[in-house]
Amino acid sequence: MESSLSSSIGKGEGEGEGEGAGEGTSSSEAQTRSPKEGEKLLLTVRRLKQEGNLEPRIENMISRITELLQAKKIASEELSEIQAPEQSLQKELNGLSLEEAQVKEILSRKQETLRNLSLHCQEKEIEALRQLAMTEERKKRITKLSSNIQEERLKKRKQRTESGRQLEGMMEKHKRADTWSQEMSSSSSSHKDQLMMEERQSQEKPGSLQAQVGAWSGPEGGAEAAGASGEDTFMRSEDAAVAVQLLEEENKKATEVLEAAALHYRQLQQKYQRMKRQLEALSGKRVSQERSPEGAAGGKSSVVTKAVMEIPKKD
Repeated sequence: MESSLSSSIGKGEGEGEGEGAGEGTSSSEAQTRSPKEGEKLLLTVRRLKQEGNLEPRIENMISRITELLQAKKIASEELSEIQAPEQSLQKELNGLSLEEAQVKEILSRKQETLRNLSLHCQEKEIEALRQLAMTEERKKRITKLSSNIQEERLKKRKQRTESGRQLEGMMEKHKRADTWSQEMSSSSSSHKDQLMMEERQSQEKPGSLQAQVGAWSGPEGGAEAAGASGEDTFMRSEDAAVAVQLLEEENKKATEVLEAAALHYRQLQQKYQRMKRQLEALSGKRVSQERSPEGAAGGKSSVVTKAVMEIPKKD
């Protein structure tokens, strides 16, 4: 009997433990209550066996055991019902923990991206400020260059005006020089003719004088010599020698003047040809500069100045 009760109690406990093991750990109250109840039953069975009163209370014990098993089953069911939400909550907690980790990772990436964007934004702002400063500097340079270009245009315009005036003056001087060279040419020609005539006369005078002297000194010139004794005396006198010397000096001076006039005339012709070539070149440059208003007015003015400096002055 005792062995059957023990096996029944053990079987009930084994079933309860199997159900509890499938569901997880039980509460502390159910775990402490079941062993104590089993021990009490075993003690009661032993005590009744010793006393010999085991038979009358078997039914009570069986009913008691049945109640205990039912109570244990109910407790196990309640424990399962309690553990089911706990497990779901645990699963939910695990899911939330995983989601929290994912959110933290996403937050970390977002923060890193935000820092990178902040740095990039700062770099862009610095670059924008630098570009703005460069733009302002370029605007200032453009304004300065525009003013310089305007000043240079005004300067070139003044130079062109001055060059035009110089060109007109030079052309007027060229006209006067041309007229003067023609006058000088005609005057030098007449002067040359006059000098050549004087030279011929001066060359003829000593010959005629010598012929007269020879005629007077010949055998047939006795009577003429007597009539021209005064002239012979004059030709032999110092006054005649001085007159001849003066004629020779005058002839020499006339020759020198003639050579100087011829040299001066050649120089005038050379200057005239050079000025003519310069005027032709200057006219060609002026036409090219009128086609390009911003041409080299400085070179033109230098050519004009050089041409003006080379205009011969009247002696």
